[in-house]
Amino acid sequence: MLVLIEGQSENIEVKICNNRKLRINLDHIGMQYVVKYYVFLSLGDQFKAEDLFKKITHFLNQPVHEIILLLPYLLAPSENFRIDSNVRSFIISKKVFDSKIFSLINPARFIYEMVNFYLNSPQSNNIEIVQVGKPEPLSEVNENGISTEINESSVQITHKGPLKLLKRCLTHLDKTKMLPQKVEICFDDNSYKRLDLKQFKNIIDNTTLYKNSPLAVGPFLARQYMVEQSANEYIYLLDSDDISVPSRFSKLMLELKERNLDLLGSHELRIDQIGKKLVIARFPLNVNYALAKRSFHPMLHGTCIMTKAGFLKTGGYSTEGKFGYDTQFLLRAGFFLKIGNVDDFLYLRFQRPNSLTTAKKTMYGTKRRKFMGWRWQVDFNLVCSGKLNLSDSSLRERKHDFNFKIDEITK
Repeated sequence: MLVLIEGQSENIEVKICNNRKLRINLDHIGMQYVVKYYVFLSLGDQFKAEDLFKKITHFLNQPVHEIILLLPYLLAPSENFRIDSNVRSFIISKKVFDSKIFSLINPARFIYEMVNFYLNSPQSNNIEIVQVGKPEPLSEVNENGISTEINESSVQITHKGPLKLLKRCLTHLDKTKMLPQKVEICFDDNSYKRLDLKQFKNIIDNTTLYKNSPLAVGPFLARQYMVEQSANEYIYLLDSDDISVPSRFSKLMLELKERNLDLLGSHELRIDQIGKKLVIARFPLNVNYALAKRSFHPMLHGTCIMTKAGFLKTGGYSTEGKFGYDTQFLLRAGFFLKIGNVDDFLYLRFQRPNSLTTAKKTMYGTKRRKFMGWRWQVDFNLVCSGKLNLSDSSLRERKHDFNFKIDEITK
């Protein structure tokens, strides 16, 4: 652990203490010196000293975030997603550190508790995720070069469930400087009646609300119809119970244009509210290659940006069911589109109880999900080997058999 102070050059007495006495020692140092930030480093992360020093110096010279997560850089996997341990090293402002007393006995559990508390606080700002040791780009990133594309894009959100989760999502969007031109939200329940957009002063004028008609049909019908009716060519996805990192929109657009892709996602930082940990999940950079190698989870769909033209080229989502069809869409898209992931953590995904992936009836591992996944994998292999036409397979777009529309809600 390092303690960073401002305006002081004296040596601070070095003390080796166990975690139980750590807060006492930090409080003692805080009374003697003007402490601005604490840097917690884990021996297990094995940072290179020069890379680490450069990153710490950079962020402390531009203190715009109160929590910065430090991840050791590792090459992305080539064929399937990979879990790379948990977050253990971080920079935290003294103000945030002092705002809530959590146990320091387990630093990995401490940073989970602090980040989860901070992101769910109405006063919170966004956090930053840094891969220490990641090679720097050869040329400086020019966000001005994508201003036109950002102005021709929208972020589309589907929502069902606790309204506080959508409010958290919008709170962090509201504090993001470079945003898509439009924010579109479609409700699958009646919680829209309790949403007051006036509290989101920066996005209220650019936000359009819709509701499913009928309700309780799942996210894919809404997503299909929102893309179809959108006047914008570039679509960012975002689940209402998750958070976009501030740089997400510009970084995805830059990479999409630079690599000439149709569909692009990112790595995820998983805020596991069940296991109480911050999980590092990396995805392959070349998704088409991963699919060709028969990988069936090379992308987290909610992290994506896509072109409207590319989406329509695939036939769009299957809309006959409420869950799992993002996987089917990706397998089908692999036959039509150029797909990748950016080598950055741009998405905060909350793994929480009672979501579609954790609720008893729809969670991963249910018989229905296993059967759907097995059938799609079998047909994917048959289509790849030329033994089955895509249009005759379970991967074809499968549409609902009832009348449906989305209605705009008056603000």
